[in-house]
Amino acid sequence: MKVKDTMTKAPYYPTSYATNVPFLKFLKYVGIYPYALKFHIPGENSPPGEEKILAEVGTEKGGPFVFLNKMVLILWIIRTIFQSGQFIRYWILHSSPVMLFSLMLWPGTSVLGLIIGVKYWFHGEKICAQITNANDLEAEIYESYNFDAHVITTSLNHRQKFAERTRLVIILTIIGIIVMTLKQIDEPRFPAFIYNLMPEGTDRVDMLVISFIVQIILHMYAWGYAVHLIIGSLNFSRVLDGCLDIISFHGAPKMYSNQQFLSELDKSLRYFEKLSKLMDADNEMFAWIVFSQFGGYLFLGCIIAYTPLQYWTVVPKLSLLMYIFIFVTWIIILCRLFPGMGSVYDKSIVFIESWTAGMAYSQEDLFLTEVTSNKKYFKLLKFRLASCVPFGVKCGDFFIIRKSTMLTFFSICEPTAICNTIPTSLVWLVPTEQQCVFSLLPPVVQSISAMSINKKIFTVVEFKIDLGLSVVPTNWISSIGGIDLCPYPDPPPKDFYKLQSNKDSLPKDGWTNLEKLSKETVAKLKRLLENKPIDSSDAEGVKRGRSSSTNFNIAAAPLAPAQPIFGVQTEINPSVDEINPGIDHLVDTNAENNSVTTNLEYHCLQVEPDPRLTELLNEFRKFQVESLRNQELLLERIHQLEKIVLNSLNSQQGAACSAKNTWSWPIKDEGELISVEVWLRDPTNYNHEVSVLSKIGGATVTKCVYNTLQWMISHELALTLRLTNKSGKISFGDKLIAKLIRDSVKRGNEDDDDATDSKINNHIGAWLRQSAERDKSRKKKNEINTAPDTEATSGEAGAGGAEENPGN
Repeated sequence: MKVKDTMTKAPYYPTSYATNVPFLKFLKYVGIYPYALKFHIPGENSPPGEEKILAEVGTEKGGPFVFLNKMVLILWIIRTIFQSGQFIRYWILHSSPVMLFSLMLWPGTSVLGLIIGVKYWFHGEKICAQITNANDLEAEIYESYNFDAHVITTSLNHRQKFAERTRLVIILTIIGIIVMTLKQIDEPRFPAFIYNLMPEGTDRVDMLVISFIVQIILHMYAWGYAVHLIIGSLNFSRVLDGCLDIISFHGAPKMYSNQQFLSELDKSLRYFEKLSKLMDADNEMFAWIVFSQFGGYLFLGCIIAYTPLQYWTVVPKLSLLMYIFIFVTWIIILCRLFPGMGSVYDKSIVFIESWTAGMAYSQEDLFLTEVTSNKKYFKLLKFRLASCVPFGVKCGDFFIIRKSTMLTFFSICEPTAICNTIPTSLVWLVPTEQQCVFSLLPPVVQSISAMSINKKIFTVVEFKIDLGLSVVPTNWISSIGGIDLCPYPDPPPKDFYKLQSNKDSLPKDGWTNLEKLSKETVAKLKRLLENKPIDSSDAEGVKRGRSSSTNFNIAAAPLAPAQPIFGVQTEINPSVDEINPGIDHLVDTNAENNSVTTNLEYHCLQVEPDPRLTELLNEFRKFQVESLRNQELLLERIHQLEKIVLNSLNSQQGAACSAKNTWSWPIKDEGELISVEVWLRDPTNYNHEVSVLSKIGGATVTKCVYNTLQWMISHELALTLRLTNKSGKISFGDKLIAKLIRDSVKRGNEDDDDATDSKINNHIGAWLRQSAERDKSRKKKNEINTAPDTEATSGEAGAGGAEENPGN
């Protein structure tokens, strides 16, 4: 009687927001938003672990957490003003594009985070009321469909998704802190850091540590504001997604009587209308927030993708690491966020289509009935179903987000952006019929060769004091009172050429501002490019070392693909304008037709494939592909034979049993595990399964246990199970299904002394522990099958050796 009573009561299943209570508390404790959570005592049907059930989500009116939230918002406003001011300052100073692009990310993320903070500050109570309504509606649907297996699956999915999101947020936070730390160590005076406010030439370790700590805190709050909106949007979407899945039509109309079918349809349509109104209210509050946030992050993401591709030769390595991390994080978030939010629209379409199909198959039975009221009721519900409109999360007033939204964006935008930004001036690949030639340039030459593509990056400067020449980045030159000045060291330090070849480098403090000339420099430019000594005036004794800048070479433009270039010297005559447009104001207008001649040597690598080796490799590849195909076919046939044998054993014992006393093995997830536990409480079902499973057998007790487990439990579920819960996974040994395995193995091995509960438990535990190794073995086999070319290369080399030495 006790077992029967337990099965008739409706158990409690936590809703999406109830599962995310720890996340709401965390946001409250760190000052993102002061949530006020109210709970009520659970009923007698609730599991022992559920001490409280979420009843309402509100906003605290006062107290320390409200004060903390105000302080965080004020701090964020100050940060946004500071970083925006730094960006405007460097914009006015005409800084390099890579510096402006880098700085744009910081005020951009600050503004986007400030939008979220201000939105919750002014509309927090309305948002909390929306969360409460969504939680109440989900709990009501759970109670109305309490014995539906989809309720169990939905609740379990909420827990799994919450655990996955928590792990992902923690991992990305830790990696972000590490990357930000490396960035500040590499560039402590980066304009976005507060250490940039320290006077030049002042190095204080204590201020650097304070700047580092402040930057880490600000990074965590920037991440916190983004996560607040992301997880909040995903939680709301999962509520509607799960509820739509529950109220959709599952199964065949024959499962219901006519009246039951119409009642279920009526109830589902009422809940669909409530969910639609809930979605409309959420879109009214968040449609433009979604547009501003994700539109802003998409724009910043394009900058993140463009900057390292276009300026990778000059961006510091740790800054490249930061760009890569931010871009990967952005991709992960958007590729998980858009499908999660877009599933609402797709599930609403599935709801309409499922009930439409159910009505189509049940229409004949309903019209054959003699009850006229059922026919009228059917027509009414048919019109109501036809009037249902799919709903989903809106992005502004432009479109409804679907699962394919992110895929569409990448398929259209990303290939174009990447192809247009790859710096092809660094490595030129010129294919011909039977060889590939690579133009290999030294790093310094690669940097200077950018002058032929990027306009006004470097300038040839002639100094008035000694008529010396040098090549410097254009951003070093400034104009004061109509006089052009260029800072220059006296004497030049070691590795000064590295600063000259970096178009984003800045002059150092203590350098002398020297006046530069702007005309009659063509002859000097010729000698500079040809590495000849440069004449100077009586001030040559100053020995500034500028005229000896012979390390700079101007790289030639890429040749057309049809021109062979290996082993030759090429003479080119680029005009001064082609070398650098920044020289326009330095050169006399009458010198347009002057040209510069230089000889460039190309180091070439020619690869000529051996046709005999190619033919041999092709033959071995064909052989290996055919062998793998035959092996896969053989394994598939063995697997089919195993299924036939096991199915025949099952059918022999189950022929006398009705369909209701038979369970469809194997079980695939935790939801089915809970369902089979409830089903096995019926003694008839339990005894029948013991009789059936005892026929599986095996050569030994160990083999018998393994065969039974393989028949009853899928590989995916086995990865989440252990005999006990010491490892943090799901406990299997204390469940009714484990007792079923022990009883069936003992019945099939009655004469074997090893068929005891303790030894069978040991075998069960060993099989579950080995699931991880089986998983690795499967993945390894898949990698071998999917990459035959890689294996073919190594196999062909060995086979070739065997043919050459048959005696071995």
